[in-house]
Amino acid sequence: MDVLHPASTGDFDRAEPLARIVGRIEAAFVAREYSLVGELIERNLLAAWFGIEPHRFAEIVAALLERGDAVGPTLRALSAIMLTDPNAPRPAAPDAGAGAPEAESPEAVAVVENLTAAGLMFSLRLEGRMTEAFAGAETLLTRKTPMRPVYDWNRGWALFSSVQYGLTAMLAGRFAEALVSFTNARMHGRVPALHFLTRDACVRAAVIEALYGDVVKARALLEEAESIPRTSSWVEPELDALYALADALVRAPAAEALARIDAVTLSSLGESWPFYFAALQYALQRASNLPEAVRRAAVFAQLPLPVVAGDGYAGSIQAICSAVTSAAQGDLGEARAQIESADRSLHLTRLVLALIEMASGRFDEALRIGLNLREATAGLRRLEVWRRATVAECYWALGEEEACAAIIALVLAEPDAIRADEIPYFSRGLRDFARQRFPAWPSADDTVAPQFVFIGEGQENLTDRELESLRLLAQGLSREQIAKAQFISINTVKGNLGSLYRKLGVGSRAAAVTAGEQRGLL
Repeated sequence: MDVLHPASTGDFDRAEPLARIVGRIEAAFVAREYSLVGELIERNLLAAWFGIEPHRFAEIVAALLERGDAVGPTLRALSAIMLTDPNAPRPAAPDAGAGAPEAESPEAVAVVENLTAAGLMFSLRLEGRMTEAFAGAETLLTRKTPMRPVYDWNRGWALFSSVQYGLTAMLAGRFAEALVSFTNARMHGRVPALHFLTRDACVRAAVIEALYGDVVKARALLEEAESIPRTSSWVEPELDALYALADALVRAPAAEALARIDAVTLSSLGESWPFYFAALQYALQRASNLPEAVRRAAVFAQLPLPVVAGDGYAGSIQAICSAVTSAAQGDLGEARAQIESADRSLHLTRLVLALIEMASGRFDEALRIGLNLREATAGLRRLEVWRRATVAECYWALGEEEACAAIIALVLAEPDAIRADEIPYFSRGLRDFARQRFPAWPSADDTVAPQFVFIGEGQENLTDRELESLRLLAQGLSREQIAKAQFISINTVKGNLGSLYRKLGVGSRAAAVTAGEQRGLL
């Protein structure tokens, strides 16, 4: 049984372009030929859904509902999703056959069940409940008919379901599953009226590869998206925005990436906003502009976004990015607090936690986390290089040079070995070790702009007490006032400030405050 398979009401207009189908529906509606409107929508539901602006489509469906004879089972089920008060209690996922009139065919019953279940999944996503939405997607969208790579015989529903499963997996942080689903969609037979769905699969996969996978694959996906004809669908602006994000990350120089991302209209991204935030933070870290990364994150934190904190990627990406930035600034306490609020089931969360543990000197714990993520990051090149760099760093710090060398050898054995944008995942000390041990390691890499600032690179991390002292200095407090505020002796304050000045490489109060501002600690 195909997912969301519509009732059979005639041959599907496989070769008809989207604009023509929409034009026929609009012409029939204006002429008040309501039975024909209902028939056309039943036959071309996906084309109608994505080809007619949502408010207009809702208007047409509402008009058809007033004339019950013009509404088939598919439209009745769809209207329950589109026209229900979003604040009303959400329907439960249906039991097989429950609530369907006895006169309806088994196929029509399946339409009602699947559309209702899809509506539940969409509602959960829009509420930010990504873990539940993904569970629903697994039960609904994996029930597809066999993929047909040349001709489409299922009216595009298998294509649609693959894209929706991939999007839900993305928002839940299940990137490997998302990439598989998008690949299924790209292999599906092309449907002229639904070209936007194939393009959707390409650009979303490109965003994943650009942020966490392989930039070479991301560029190829963008080229594939460019080859797909555009349609008149209202979703095209969102696809353009996603394309622009991926393009900025994999084709633009570091100095231009931020400007390109800023040019993307946030409102056009809809549910995909978490990837805008990730791309923005990635570009700022790549440019080593940590204070601006902190400022932008604070702005996003004030937005009324549809998220449940700690639920999936959407509910965790702000905490994850802020944790990386805080750790890179030397504020490991804040970094740990941030990462604790992220979804611990995400591979990305655990990878950042390993980095924080390593920066804290807990190399055994960081190593344990890194080794346990081996299967999770396979297939996502950027995350796998990051994981291997963390593991190698821990082995090196623990004095296990042969184990460290073995990890570096694995990195060099990959296609294209180590790329310029991947070198900064390794500390300068580890790069020197790799260069001495392996002739294949790049000989010159100091001028490479970092993808993220290596935690602890070129600076000593401040203790919580030293950070507090720095912030009190910035407020203009004297040493005596700091001692009183911290309930410690003046001599202890002098010792703390001496350690603070040494770590910041300064010799005065004013210079310490300036250095703190430059590192984004104030």
